[in-house]
Amino acid sequence: MLSIWLGHILLGSFFVAGYMAMCNAPWYRRLTPVPQALVTIVIALLLQALIMTVPTGQHLYMSLQLLIIAYPVLADDLAAPHYVLRWLVIFGFWWVNHPWLDPTALAVGTLLALTAAVVYPIRNTVHYRWWANTIFALWLCCLFWYHMPGTTIAIQVRYSLMYLVMNAYAFITWSHDQREAQAKEALAAKVNYDTLTNAGSLSKFRADANQEFADAQQHHAPMTILAMDIDNFKNVNDTFGHPAGDAALIHMAALLEDFLQDVDANYRLYRTGGEEFAVLLPGQTTDEFLPTAQQCLETVRRAHFDYHGRSNRLTVSMGMTEWHPGDQSVNDIIQRADHNLYLSKQRGRDCITMNDQTPETSHLREVTLTYAFYTQPIVNINTADVFASELRLRTYDDGEWRRADDFNVGASTLTHILMHVAEQLSVHRLNGDFSLAELQTTAIHDGLIEFNRDANVTFTIELTAIPDQATFLQVARDYRQYGIHIALANTGWDISYADACAVIDQVDMVKFTMDQPGPDGYSPTQFAKISEWRNLAESHHLPFVMHGIDSDRDLKLARTMGIKYGQGYYFSRSVLPRIV
Repeated sequence: MLSIWLGHILLGSFFVAGYMAMCNAPWYRRLTPVPQALVTIVIALLLQALIMTVPTGQHLYMSLQLLIIAYPVLADDLAAPHYVLRWLVIFGFWWVNHPWLDPTALAVGTLLALTAAVVYPIRNTVHYRWWANTIFALWLCCLFWYHMPGTTIAIQVRYSLMYLVMNAYAFITWSHDQREAQAKEALAAKVNYDTLTNAGSLSKFRADANQEFADAQQHHAPMTILAMDIDNFKNVNDTFGHPAGDAALIHMAALLEDFLQDVDANYRLYRTGGEEFAVLLPGQTTDEFLPTAQQCLETVRRAHFDYHGRSNRLTVSMGMTEWHPGDQSVNDIIQRADHNLYLSKQRGRDCITMNDQTPETSHLREVTLTYAFYTQPIVNINTADVFASELRLRTYDDGEWRRADDFNVGASTLTHILMHVAEQLSVHRLNGDFSLAELQTTAIHDGLIEFNRDANVTFTIELTAIPDQATFLQVARDYRQYGIHIALANTGWDISYADACAVIDQVDMVKFTMDQPGPDGYSPTQFAKISEWRNLAESHHLPFVMHGIDSDRDLKLARTMGIKYGQGYYFSRSVLPRIV
């Protein structure tokens, strides 16, 4: 008898393993509680058929049946009606195998009903605490076997013990699966949500935006992306420290979340960078959301950010765009939103731009500016690490930023600008774009030499033209003797290959700006041109930079050609943050 009982325990354990695997199967988890209950009923009916037709093993089948009808009442997040339904299943099969007219039937039924009422509010504890789960299992099996006619005490004890063993196996399996599920949820939360602000993460934004883009394409439904950036955020960090910056980000995320909830917008909020946020707006056009976005600007503008007893105000700049039928990927929309955000920064901050138009400028207003500068990174396209940063000088003319043809400042001012930029660099390599004529002026010459002497950076002058080889060589030798590097920055056809070969010994870097591809892609002439300049750099062991990488197609071309360094809007769309 002992061997039979042990064999039943072994068979029961295999059955429980299969049952638990079924409960964790994706198809079963996708079912709602009622279909899940129907699956339980079908399995219980099959076991009931074995109980009634097979001459041996009925006690094993009864124990298995009790387990599969009892364990589901402990399922997570089970609503009261579904909980009652599962207990009705227990009552039904319970009385199939027990006498209805037994004097103890009413008492056992009452105890079962009380058990259901007591367990419901504490079922999570019963489910996941071993001691509570064991007490529940022991109580059920004792009631079940005590009320079973034609059984001896020995049989009742043996199969109660067998039920406890199977229940323990089910508990261990379920608990292990629960821990794995919680670990996966924690990992998903870490990946999908920003731990500081609890807004969606950049990866979550990309995934959701791709999905909404696919839906927009399929159904020709509107889709809008709103990009935001906290204005002058670096000043918060510099003035109050990084903890204040973190507090400002938390404040901004909560403020945006509350506002969007209050206006009942169909939205998803993400933190996509240091002080950058994005809002995904499926089913909405820019025209529809513009009044809400303007109201959001005003809400942020009026809100107080308190930190250690000091009250501060924050503002944001916004860029907004929507899906266009001609968009090839969601990156097209994101880049337009970023470009509009960039325009909002140019136009005075604390405003919103869509389709290159700014309906209202900020309360700071646009001002007439003399000069401004910004930096754009040069990136190792294989590792995404920043290799260097290029300083670009611009002048504000007729409402637009244009290249400054004549940067007429003193040496001390130029040195101050460069030192200010150098202090903010993560990689201590800085490039500057100057003409030969500028480099021969006393102010530029003295300012660059003073900066290179005092700054802890490798400074490289980028020259985009060689009007005269002799002058180029003279200027290059002069600056290189002070440790300043020289780069040839060919924008396509401005520097001839022959001129480049003539001066290459006085050059430390080669940069080539790739023309945009035509409708049929890059032409053989374009391939040949960039290959020629890349080979020139490699033959002299100089770094070669492909400029003008603005899309996935440009990046793929650079990688295909074995180019290591790249620069362009694909990596960063620069803002003009500093004004002279």
